[in-house]
Amino acid sequence: MFEITLSKPELDYLMKLAHKRNDPKKGIVKNKKVDRRFSDVETNFQGLMGEAAVAKLLNVPIDDNISLKGDGGITDLLWKSYTIQVKYNNYSYGDLYFFNVNEFKADIAFLVLPLNNAESGGRVVNVRGYMTREEFKKTYEEVDWGYGLRHRVPQHLLHDVRDLFNPAPKVKEFPQKEPRHICVDEEADVFCRNFFCAWHEEWTIKGEPLPDPCPYWHRHA
Repeated sequence: MFEITLSKPELDYLMKLAHKRNDPKKGIVKNKKVDRRFSDVETNFQGLMGEAAVAKLLNVPIDDNISLKGDGGITDLLWKSYTIQVKYNNYSYGDLYFFNVNEFKADIAFLVLPLNNAESGGRVVNVRGYMTREEFKKTYEEVDWGYGLRHRVPQHLLHDVRDLFNPAPKVKEFPQKEPRHICVDEEADVFCRNFFCAWHEEWTIKGEPLPDPCPYWHRHA
């Protein structure tokens, strides 16, 4: 989780860009939006907020090109040698999802979520995490929220964005006087459902919510 603040002038620019992207497509290009509470322009604007947030995080320029074909579903941003797709989910508990796994065409996808309003008319969004294309293909599951099948990965399985800039923390080893954790199946690698494992220790140190079940695999100790 990484909070990014978008200022009022930045939001005004993104709204103008949303109109430039959306208005020429009216009656020509069929939209693929899911949340019918928002207009096509608002949906474009939300997507641009996500792109702008990740662009600020990675210190790269936002793509402000205008085309009826959009970005071709390949990339929203470029960072170092990686192509990036950004997915904005309007629900704070939302997941990283695609209409189909084959629509994940970039090297990396980021999930951005709404957080709250900032001072002076700005907004704060949450860059929740990221996942590579190959990881997504191995991890995704099919879901149907009432408007057709989608391929998604729950947000708690995404990588912390700070891992892009810092080595992953080493897992603290616990003394072997007692089992490190309790597994559902003592004979196999299963999801840990106890908060006293090494990875949960790391979550506690970072002050982040404890996921349950733990997204990391553990062998019964």
